Amino acid sequence: MKKYKVFLSAESEEGRESFCAVAERSCGKNGDEFVFSGRDGQYRILLGERVVISRTGELAYRLTLDASEQTQAVLQTAFGEIPVGVRAERLSVRSRGESFFLKAEYILSFPDFTQKHKIVFTAKE
Repeated sequence: MKKYKVFLSAESEEGRESFCAVAERSCGKNGDEFVFSGRDGQYRILLGERVVISRTGELAYRLTLDASEQTQAVLQTAFGEIPVGVRAERLSVRSRGESFFLKAEYILSFPDFTQKHKIVFTAKE
């Protein structure tokens, strides 16, 4: 597995989080997957026909971003599990040589409200 420098920036109505890390990249039939640790957990980002963003830790989830359909997810929190719908409004995945880029805007639909999110992810060898 190759090592990559990654940058992740996630923004919602509640705030913004950004950090850099070192990731391991693996290539599979579903796309390129990057695994790295952040401040509060471990992340897996799969870049393929669908984008899958997973996080473990106190807040855990597995979000599938698909430009053509809404998907379902479960957020695992200290207070229990929360079901959410995930709808990608904008989704851009690109690669150039050994560099990978993700830019997405998506909406999480909770039982009583919705919340907009933006994510930017880059990975460079």
